[in-house]
Amino acid sequence: MRVAIDVQNLLMPMTGVGYYVSNLVRALSRLHLDATVEAFYFSRNARKRRLGLEGGNVVEKAARFPPGRVVQFLWKRLSFPKADTFVGCADVFHFPNFVARPVRKGRVVVTIPDLSFLRFPQFTERKNLKFLARHVPRSIERADKIIAISEFTANEVREFFPSARDRVAVTPLGVGEAFRPVEDKKALAAVKAKYNLPDDYILFVGTLEPRKNLMTLLEAYRTFRAQSRRRDSTALVAAGMRGWLCRETMKRIRDMPAGMAPVMVGYVEEADLPCLYSAARMAVVPSFYEGFGLPCLEAMACATPLICSNVASLPEVVGDAAILVSPHDPEEMARAMAAVAGDPRVAADLADRGRRRAAKFTWERCAEETYRVYEAAMAG
Repeated sequence: MRVAIDVQNLLMPMTGVGYYVSNLVRALSRLHLDATVEAFYFSRNARKRRLGLEGGNVVEKAARFPPGRVVQFLWKRLSFPKADTFVGCADVFHFPNFVARPVRKGRVVVTIPDLSFLRFPQFTERKNLKFLARHVPRSIERADKIIAISEFTANEVREFFPSARDRVAVTPLGVGEAFRPVEDKKALAAVKAKYNLPDDYILFVGTLEPRKNLMTLLEAYRTFRAQSRRRDSTALVAAGMRGWLCRETMKRIRDMPAGMAPVMVGYVEEADLPCLYSAARMAVVPSFYEGFGLPCLEAMACATPLICSNVASLPEVVGDAAILVSPHDPEEMARAMAAVAGDPRVAADLADRGRRRAAKFTWERCAEETYRVYEAAMAG
């Protein structure tokens, strides 16, 4: 079997979908499959710029013409040209980023990471909302198989698109082996120096956009600090790129009382994340909606005590290994932060539960289940 996977989004700064695509392809290369996997993308600099995905049964297939920006524009506006015109034929085409591109021949698999644009359209940038609302339903309609990354997202797909009910499969994401407790003091010190991190901090990892709910965390953090002088030195660190509608969040940060403003470290390279988690007193994921929630899995794998929202896919992912709180209740969030900071036994128990929970999620398992979806697509 010949499988072609669209990896175009790996040419951009990686967020959740990028980590999914990169780790999935690398995990597929480690499996002994009766298949060739072609990771395809469009780039005029393809001869100089390789993505480092080749290995095992995986090969990179870069198309130098048309340029990536041009083909993306044509796909968005005209659903043209057919992908296989430039990247060749395949038995299965996998489009892992919401939208299935047009192909002349071959089975089509599309991954739907989440349906936040339908459930909470106010959390989606207007131009992106228009694009997703137009193309995702079409992609789901014409796909032979649809991959959801959690049972929650699968149920969302079935609810919004009943005709797709029998074509949905779940392939939970994984966490890389690099995500484990870091005890090397030199490595920890180097990452702290690189990002100018304080010695004692609470960690938020995510794009600065409304859905990630940093605003409620800021309010909870103020309450947490105000209620205990003993924890005056515990800082809040926010790691992630600025997203859309972050202006109000940045204004709230500027208006924080002296000494309480979070440390904004911006985008953090994946290689530095294990140290960032390991050095944190706790991690908080306050999102209103997640299709999976990789930061939860990463924090648990690093034995970082975790507090997260009790909505969407997050309870499914964390099980009993985190303190679940309402994303709308900063007081409850502050109490959870105080419980972790104030009782070493609570923190140690969460750390232990988190490591054991995270061990159940591997990229190899994700790759194996994804390959079974390819086989099912071929079988009709």
